[in-house]
Amino acid sequence: MRFEQPLILILTLALPYFVYLGRPTGRYNRGRRWTALVLRCLIVGLIILSLAGMQSVHGSNILATVFLVDVSDSVSAAEQTRALSFVEEALATMGPDDRAAVILFGADALVERPMMAGGELGPVASVPRTYQTDLEGAIRLGMALFPSGAARRMVILSDGQPTVGQAERVVRLAGTQSIRVDVVPLTGAAWSPDAEHTPGEAWLTKVEAPKWVHQGETFSIEVTARSSVDMDALLTVLSEEQIIARQTVHLNPGENTFSLAATAERSGFLTFRAYLDPVLDLYPQNNALSTFTMVSGAPRVLLVAPFSELEGEADVGMYLQRALEAGGLSVVRSTPGAMPYDP
Repeated sequence: MRFEQPLILILTLALPYFVYLGRPTGRYNRGRRWTALVLRCLIVGLIILSLAGMQSVHGSNILATVFLVDVSDSVSAAEQTRALSFVEEALATMGPDDRAAVILFGADALVERPMMAGGELGPVASVPRTYQTDLEGAIRLGMALFPSGAARRMVILSDGQPTVGQAERVVRLAGTQSIRVDVVPLTGAAWSPDAEHTPGEAWLTKVEAPKWVHQGETFSIEVTARSSVDMDALLTVLSEEQIIARQTVHLNPGENTFSLAATAERSGFLTFRAYLDPVLDLYPQNNALSTFTMVSGAPRVLLVAPFSELEGEADVGMYLQRALEAGGLSVVRSTPGAMPYDP
């Protein structure tokens, strides 16, 4: 038995005082009054236990397992086949009451087999995108598949090279939910036991731009790239198939963030696409990412004022219009008679 809010149990210290105040003092109907007092105390006690979140925890012989299989481009086809064979063997040794689910993941995660008992894996039908490795998204999807009342275990079959997300943080989250996480390491496609070293690899992980900007405003586009070794690369940003920024950058091992300036030349929905051309590269599929921003046009003002009809009379509306336009506003002028009228 456990409590979600154990501090609320301090309220039980008030029960003796509650009994003292409600104890029968008369000579008649004492039995009825004692019964009523006991029932009141019982109700108050149950309310306190409910507020404290009392839970009854029982052991279970049912084991629910979620297998996360990395099928991204960084894992060789042979290693992917080995991972699926591992899952097949694990399913064959399951107990009669055990449950298992299988998720294939790359840039996204797909459920290949729902949480169910027994059976074989069968032919693989899920085809996730493979140009990235989103381990965080796969773990979150796996956590959602666990049934209640069962021991929970998650087995990750991956090369341990996520390109997006924060896998470490979500693994700690799984631990707080009593999920045991095991890892079966896979060999990356770029590695060979006979190789003297691992070739370099660089990829884009994030491209960010402001959600809203004004027309003519200069803003920054943040591009984040990761690299396995020190190398140089050419970073290019396009907008509507036009190059708006291009520079040679140096990539250090790990995460690198670059800021490139751009100008919103027209209003409307603008898309930006960043390309990374590193000196050493294994998978060009992960070298491009896109983002967007919304460009609002120049602010417009509707000026309603009569035009001067007499020669030599000052046109007050004209002076106000010129002042507004000098402040960068787009002014549309109309007369009171031209405005819609709804009696």
